[in-house]
Amino acid sequence: MEFNAEIIRTSQRKLASNDNQYELVLRTDNPLILDLGKLPSDNIFKISVTLYNNTDNKSNKENPAYQQI
Repeated sequence: MEFNAEIIRTSQRKLASNDNQYELVLRTDNPLILDLGKLPSDNIFKISVTLYNNTDNKSNKENPAYQQI
């Protein structure tokens, strides 16, 4: 499944085991992502992030300067 989304929030917290846990919250207008809620919660996904430059007239054009963050 592929969809476009905007990052709403990122956060980090330290667990009791002294490990770090990270959270990424996305927002999209694609209703198909609701199907992900039907999957068991212990599934692991491979996520790929592509940054698009939407600050000027080149909207939705991949920004090669941010391929490695």
